[in-house]
Amino acid sequence: MEWAQLLKIPIADKVEKEQLKDLVPQKGKMFLLDSVESYDLKTMTITCLKEISEDNIFYKADLEGIPAFTSFEMMAQAIAALQTIKKIKNQEEEPNPGVILTLSKFKSNIHSFSKGTEVCIQAEEEYNSNGLCCYICQAFAR
Repeated sequence: MEWAQLLKIPIADKVEKEQLKDLVPQKGKMFLLDSVESYDLKTMTITCLKEISEDNIFYKADLEGIPAFTSFEMMAQAIAALQTIKKIKNQEEEPNPGVILTLSKFKSNIHSFSKGTEVCIQAEEEYNSNGLCCYICQAFAR
């Protein structure tokens, strides 16, 4: 959907998959989120959900799920959704594509997320300096 059209569509407190597809640049099998459960533009936080299924691009039959490290991509998509929602709500210009410059302190207590597991992805903007942002993120099974 074109940016001018997106600016006219109201964004609810909860965003379902069909609308969410227009809020992140990833398309097709690379689109990984099911919904935005909540967001807060004052604190710049977002919570998204994803149910793991065999049609996930990262699905591994031997794991019967996806490797835990692939949650990093879900975190990146949650951040993209938050930034796009902010731009739409504030009637600003279309966001520039984001680039992950570094990943630090990633740790996982599990090896994989099993098929059927609902993964909760949370992101919070720690700082923003002229568009260079740092986020604290987590993904966990619900």
